[in-house]
Amino acid sequence: MPNMLQQLADQQECISLALRYASGVDDQDIPRLMAVFTADARMHAEMFDVRGPAAIGALVENIWSHVSALQHAVSNFEVTIDGDEARMRSTVISIHIGRDSPDDLFAAGAVYFDRLVRSQDGWRIAERFTRVDWKSGDPSILLTPTDAGWTVS
Repeated sequence: MPNMLQQLADQQECISLALRYASGVDDQDIPRLMAVFTADARMHAEMFDVRGPAAIGALVENIWSHVSALQHAVSNFEVTIDGDEARMRSTVISIHIGRDSPDDLFAAGAVYFDRLVRSQDGWRIAERFTRVDWKSGDPSILLTPTDAGWTVS
């Protein structure tokens, strides 16, 4: 029974990281957001590929400079623990409202694929790949073509 309790506690801590990431992004709380990642974390998707908590925080700050509101609804968590490493799959629906007009909207449905590691400070995300399954609206409200080499597609 103790192993099962530890597994459940580990799974819940991993899920909590995903929720803290989403609230950090949505609340513009960059320190909270950066704290969920390892020092050498990678976060990548079709629109970006950044490494390290500072670069991840800068990406989110840049997106916030283009929007007036963000909301990420994360759900459907699947966590597999293997010693001090874990894999987590979750789904997200994100909504972005443009800064210039509330009618400028970009929404997307995606899947997060996370690789997590247990550190002395608890579980942290070492890698997050985002597979965008659908999108609606204008993605150019998120980034401009010159934003640090990130692309909008």
